[in-house]
Amino acid sequence: MKLWKTADGFLVLQAGGKIEGTGSDDMVNTLLLAYLPIACHPEPKSFLTIGLGAGVTLRAAKEYVKDQYLVEINRGVLDVIRRFGPPGLLDGVEVIVNDARNFLLLTEKKFDIISSEPSYPTDSSVGNLFTKEFYDIAAARLNPGGIFCQWLPRYQLSDNDLRMMIKTFSSSFQYVTSAVQPTSEILLLGSNSPFRYSAQEVIKRVNQLNTSGPALPYSLPTNPEQMREAALRQQNVPVNTDDRPILEFHVVMNVLTGLDK
Repeated sequence: MKLWKTADGFLVLQAGGKIEGTGSDDMVNTLLLAYLPIACHPEPKSFLTIGLGAGVTLRAAKEYVKDQYLVEINRGVLDVIRRFGPPGLLDGVEVIVNDARNFLLLTEKKFDIISSEPSYPTDSSVGNLFTKEFYDIAAARLNPGGIFCQWLPRYQLSDNDLRMMIKTFSSSFQYVTSAVQPTSEILLLGSNSPFRYSAQEVIKRVNQLNTSGPALPYSLPTNPEQMREAALRQQNVPVNTDDRPILEFHVVMNVLTGLDK
């Protein structure tokens, strides 16, 4: 594992050759992983973060949600953040050292929000956090009205890959919306209860949460129901499943050969 700070003071982690921490370019994405699901929920009491990274999402979520949970598979990441991350970041947080899928499969806990930013889906140990079966497990661990938020690296996905992931996500959640960022990253938000707030209301609520952070440029669709229905109607688009894990192979191919839109 490698650790360094950028010239502007951001902590960056590298584990297994992959950047897992947060530089200034990723700050918008990691803040939105906390603020967007919180803004979509009327009164969240519990928040589960999947993947610690440099701790930006967890730190933002702690400001507004009382009961905080973190599942992180890499003890080295926890040790680094305890030593070099924001002081006291893990205080009051129930930390689970485990694979996120195993944890959700076996726990009896349910959460108002689950926000997932694992590593890049380039192998089976991470790719199984992007399948329909995993989303089914996650949906079953949400309280009524709960929201699941999923990060997607748009810059590593072809258009067909993106369609596949929206369809996969939509097959597990009855209500789906998305946030598209100029940095070519996408957040999918899913729930099995109707979203309480309109896109304009969510944007306003995010701005109210983001009291001291950088500007958060992103866009939201105005009709999430249409988005889900359109995704499920695409019969020629496959679903990413455990026994047909298309995404992890496509991402590697896209990285090695370049994206073919």
